[in-house]
Amino acid sequence: MQYFKKHRVSYSVMLLSALSFILIYGTNILNVTYTDWLLCGGDLSQHYLGWKFFRCAPWQWYIGMMNNIAYPYSESVIFTDSIPLFAVFFKLLAGILPGSFQYFGLWGLLCFILQGYLASVILRRYLEREIHVIIGSLFFVFAPILLRRMYWHTSLGGQWLILLALVLFVYYDEWSESSGRTAGVWGLMGALCASVHIYFVPMCGVILFGFVCIDLWKRRKLLRALAPVAAYAAGAVFVVWWLGGFLSGMDDGAPGLGYYSFNLAGFWNTQDWSFFFPQMKNYADGQYEGFAYLGFGFCILLVFTLLAMLQYFFSEQLYHREHLGQFGREHIHVGICIQMGLLSIAMAASQEVSFGSKLLYQIPLSHAVEELWAVFRASGRLVWPAVYLLMLFLIVTGARGVAYLDRKYPTFPKRGLKSTAAVVTLILGISFVFQIADLHEQLWNKHNEFAPIQIYSSELESPFWEKAVAEKEIRHIVFADKDHMNQEQLYSFADFASEHDITINDFYFARALTYPIQEVAEDFMKHPNQNTLYIFTEEAREQSKAYDFVYYEEDGFIIGVTDAFSF
Repeated sequence: MQYFKKHRVSYSVMLLSALSFILIYGTNILNVTYTDWLLCGGDLSQHYLGWKFFRCAPWQWYIGMMNNIAYPYSESVIFTDSIPLFAVFFKLLAGILPGSFQYFGLWGLLCFILQGYLASVILRRYLEREIHVIIGSLFFVFAPILLRRMYWHTSLGGQWLILLALVLFVYYDEWSESSGRTAGVWGLMGALCASVHIYFVPMCGVILFGFVCIDLWKRRKLLRALAPVAAYAAGAVFVVWWLGGFLSGMDDGAPGLGYYSFNLAGFWNTQDWSFFFPQMKNYADGQYEGFAYLGFGFCILLVFTLLAMLQYFFSEQLYHREHLGQFGREHIHVGICIQMGLLSIAMAASQEVSFGSKLLYQIPLSHAVEELWAVFRASGRLVWPAVYLLMLFLIVTGARGVAYLDRKYPTFPKRGLKSTAAVVTLILGISFVFQIADLHEQLWNKHNEFAPIQIYSSELESPFWEKAVAEKEIRHIVFADKDHMNQEQLYSFADFASEHDITINDFYFARALTYPIQEVAEDFMKHPNQNTLYIFTEEAREQSKAYDFVYYEEDGFIIGVTDAFSF
């Protein structure tokens, strides 16, 4: 009982976070054998099918590689956004897993639990009352940037990584005495970020920047301060290398830098995620990637924060230089957090800085810098550290601001409440209720999408496919013109192929392949074998006449084989 009492805040927040996940998404997706919900199109299908191919592919030295999804080339599971950390772990257990298995439901539940738990660890540093920590933590669980990404870009739901980095920053004094320890921990942090999604590397790198600033300010040792940076980079690079990220023939410098950026009006552009406020027009359509709306609950906290800050500023005479200097020295963490937030915003805004529908200015970049930056072409996502820093600031200063105003003005309306803590609890509670009210339509949409049982229907309905595999032991599928297929058709072929341990020569990846996929496909068709199905769309009917195949037409596709089937 003593142990539970000591950790009751953590357990309470974790339980409430798990319940929040279940209320939004239901329990069906937690069934590891229920996979239909992952095959109904969109990025979820890409993530799941990437895992299916990876699971049945033979192990390679570069453990994230699979040789069956872009045959004859090997590709990394990184580029199907299948959460490499989980993909590798569960592949190790493939022999004991059921035939149909998915881990994406468990991943979402884990993300919610860790999001709430790590938020509570951070807030305990600044808030004294347990109930305030609990309510404040739930704001992080219901952060719009988290809810919007979960089961869209599923691996990017791992935003608890940003909070974990913030824990390392906030508790600097408690654990950073040893330089070897700080380097080791940040090295592991870099490896963890790269094993979930590469975009978390620069995001958590922003927090590392703040950590280095604190270390330099307190210890005045440059080499010691830079050691975590080197370890962090080494950990991330090693994981990407070992997962095969540098060997996959992907186009690192993909177009879109600036188009997928953060709009400086993004903190109050709801992008249809608010019940109370309308959305604004962005400069570029791709700036949905820079979604950074906090929610109406934070508007309430902002009011109390501003009132308290103004009152504190003038009552304590902080406008005098000597008082400002003392205030700055006592609040060095705040100054560094502001720098982290500005760095995050600058990275997210990219070289095309816009506000609303207007382009403010464009920064000229050298070709080398632009190519390097384009690795993170969806730069709008990089604003998330600034979002979480702003959320933390508003929750803490909002709570403290209410308490400060209550103490400053004895006539501050309590409506029967007997203590300042009760007033703070009431304001935090009201703010959270308005946060949920503001997001309720989107939460309901999420529930309706994921809570009911979904039934997947493949585009390949004909019995031809199963008969063909049974008669000729088909081992390969070659798409003659994949670009004329829609995603649902491609995913149907991919699901069918992965179920029968058949390779495909192309897939829908996170980045474009630089390999000569089409040329190789044509070579396959010029030198056919009997264990391969050659797939043509209707648009390629004329092209199909160039090859000496026996042809069948099923489900809207033209299928070429070397020898006729007996059925």
